[in-house]
Amino acid sequence: MEKKFIKAKIGRGIKAPHRKYTQDSASVRLDVPERVTIPLTMHIGAPAKLCVEKGDMVFVGTPVAKSSGFVSVDTHSSVSGKVLEITEILFSDGTFREAVVIESDGEQNPDPSIIPPNVNNQEELVKAVQSSGLVGLGGAGFPTHVKLAKSDKPLDLLLINAAECEPYITSDYRTMLEDTDHVLNGVSTLLDLLGLPKAVIAVEKNKPEAIKILNSNIKANSNISIKSLPTLYPQGAEKVLIGNVTGRAVPTGGLPADAGVVILNVATVAMIDKFLKTGIPLVEKRITVDGKGQNKSGNYIVPIGMKISDILGNLEEECERILLGGPMMGIALYDPEFPVLKNTNAVLALTAAETSGISGQSCIRCGRCAYNCPMRLSPVEIDDAFEAKNAALLAKLSAMNCIECGCCSFNCPANRPLTQTMRLSKAEIRKAGEKK
Repeated sequence: MEKKFIKAKIGRGIKAPHRKYTQDSASVRLDVPERVTIPLTMHIGAPAKLCVEKGDMVFVGTPVAKSSGFVSVDTHSSVSGKVLEITEILFSDGTFREAVVIESDGEQNPDPSIIPPNVNNQEELVKAVQSSGLVGLGGAGFPTHVKLAKSDKPLDLLLINAAECEPYITSDYRTMLEDTDHVLNGVSTLLDLLGLPKAVIAVEKNKPEAIKILNSNIKANSNISIKSLPTLYPQGAEKVLIGNVTGRAVPTGGLPADAGVVILNVATVAMIDKFLKTGIPLVEKRITVDGKGQNKSGNYIVPIGMKISDILGNLEEECERILLGGPMMGIALYDPEFPVLKNTNAVLALTAAETSGISGQSCIRCGRCAYNCPMRLSPVEIDDAFEAKNAALLAKLSAMNCIECGCCSFNCPANRPLTQTMRLSKAEIRKAGEKK
């Protein structure tokens, strides 16, 4: 009996300015810095456990922390050199996380124990990918191997997220152009090992060169297809993309598997293919650098743990704010000494003219936030319920379904911090649940 899925009802979203200024900038590998600071936990789930000590010599790919559960991954040294200290660094969520500071010897010698993993089935794939330290490279940081594990749900599609809908960011675009073989080989390998019948690589229409090169490299009679999607933010959000490609909805509190889909970022798939061929774990990232507050715009391949200040160099005097990620969902940095993380895909140094301050004016009840919400929520009503600290009403208004894309804030003529309110509303619901 064929599985019946919930029909998707996707809202409008917004037409955000593209600002893909670095799309023609081929990736450049930066020189290895004098030292890197590698947080032990750069993923959603159980923290990884430290497995090195001060004074230890490490190589590229040497584990510095081991996973402590199924929803957890290993973390590796991105340089060869000496462990200088074990410290703690402050993250944007207000938590301090353990980190390893490593002094580079400049040699970049790989760990001699590294060999390509022996992977012949799904179980071996999951184990290998967990040991690689791989998390979703599109920004969320969810351990990839968990998505690849056996599911009791009927799955019929591998969906590759290559939308890259955030303004400025072009690192995934460059992955499609520069690592085309790794992308397509990775997809083919996953189809075989996961036993899925087909794959769709979803790309927004504002990337015609990527669509062209992927189509031209797909083999005849392949079970991989390219789907060109309208350029609309937040096209790359998981629930939105699944709805627009399949017509199916991920139910409230559910996962992509509930819609019959395994969904992975395009850079994640390319990394899986590289790892299976070489055994080298996740130790570097391709990132976009842009914004008028700096003078090094482009796409760069950098070691994980490299300080943002080492990448940007001297900032322009007009630099107002540094973001990790895009302007819609990125996190403002409190300190440019913060390191590149596994899920960092962009660093933006923005001037005041490129940012919009939050004025906190009164809501004028225009309804633009609700009209453009891709999840068909009513942020104006959720805002009122949050002000009243009414957790029951927040839950009734489905605040937990918010994907924090920023469309509501973008469209608000009063510049109200609606996205932040939505995030706080989720915390209010969780708090009420804990009290019960």
